[in-house]
Amino acid sequence: MRVGIIADIHANVVALAASSLGRGRPGLLAPLLEGYRTTPPLLAETFAWMILFYLQKNLALPNSPFTQHLLPIVAELDKIDDADRFMERHMGRA
Repeated sequence: MRVGIIADIHANVVALAASSLGRGRPGLLAPLLEGYRTTPPLLAETFAWMILFYLQKNLALPNSPFTQHLLPIVAELDKIDDADRFMERHMGRA
């Protein structure tokens, strides 16, 4: 049961950070993670996946205002091609 709760919190933190980044409000991930003593496992991969998920979701919505924020972020992820480096770049952006 405890593992499920931690996984849910982990997913919620990543979803909130990715959603915030997609709305043009970067820099939320680092403050959200301050309460953790260690980085949750697969955090970078989950963060990258969530960015891609939000892009796919917003591309399916005609005239989504968030697509314009997500496209360059996903292009950056593709260029970096490293989930850990991508997450580090977006941890403290203000």
